[in-house]
Amino acid sequence: MPPPRNPAGVLFPKNEKGDRSTTDAQKKVWAATFNAIDSATAKSVESERNWRINNTKYVIKHVEESLASPMNATESAKAGLDALHNSFEFIRDG
Repeated sequence: MPPPRNPAGVLFPKNEKGDRSTTDAQKKVWAATFNAIDSATAKSVESERNWRINNTKYVIKHVEESLASPMNATESAKAGLDALHNSFEFIRDG
């Protein structure tokens, strides 16, 4: 069996357990987008226990909130992009 390859490229952030969880990363980014426009929904995202089943309701809520005003759309997009930029890693050649 060949030795494991070193990670390279864009990597999901590590969670509290040190694992690279796509679910945890999604929840953090969605919570950040909502924090910019609706802190109550952000808290709901963070505490959602069945993210894979219930994430669509947050997507719909985000679209509704974004359509409510141009400022909501812009601020939530900036917050989401900032969360992605600040949490994902890019590794090349170690």
